[in-house]
Amino acid sequence: MKLLFAKMSWVGQSQHDVQRLGEVFKLINTSNSGFLTKLEFYRGLADSYGDMGFTEGEWESMFQLMETTEDGFFNYQSYIYGVSAYQRLLNEKKIRETFQLIDINGDGWLDLDELRPFLDEE
Repeated sequence: MKLLFAKMSWVGQSQHDVQRLGEVFKLINTSNSGFLTKLEFYRGLADSYGDMGFTEGEWESMFQLMETTEDGFFNYQSYIYGVSAYQRLLNEKKIRETFQLIDINGDGWLDLDELRPFLDEE
């Protein structure tokens, strides 16, 4: 378990986040085997939470972060790590996109003129 929390700190997940993700794993692991396939994972989330809005490519990107057995199963630890790492990638992507929106002149730097509209009080 120490290794799991060490990995989670790398992807920016707190112990509370890991516990929350663990609850989801238990919910969708209806066979109680401790292992899921991609299809079980996808269906379990869809049944529990509805359409998550991920494209097929986004699902596949998340699965690429999970270590699987030869027959395509992944365990709890791999699930936690994969989902957490994917969340980190999404957050970095959102930060990058927001930066690019603010960086009006596209020089890779934010100057006061570009930041001013966000800092002015209404």
